[in-house]
Amino acid sequence: MTGRIGTAISGCSSPGRSDRPRGGVLAVRQDSLGDVLLAGPALRALAAGADGPLTLLCGPRGEAAARLLPGVDEVLVW
Repeated sequence: MTGRIGTAISGCSSPGRSDRPRGGVLAVRQDSLGDVLLAGPALRALAAGADGPLTLLCGPRGEAAARLLPGVDEVLVW
């Protein structure tokens, strides 16, 4: 897929620029409290490699755990 939409979705950059995507990272874990907590090590690894903030999108049952995780800069609940 090419064009603006394909570029935005895949995270590819324009020719002549670095191939590494820039900006924040959105992680999604729509499970319960325990499942969100078990994702903690993976989320810390994502945060360590991100050029920007790490946002976690979670469900209402996992919100309390998501707010306790180190490396998560913002929590969105859906």
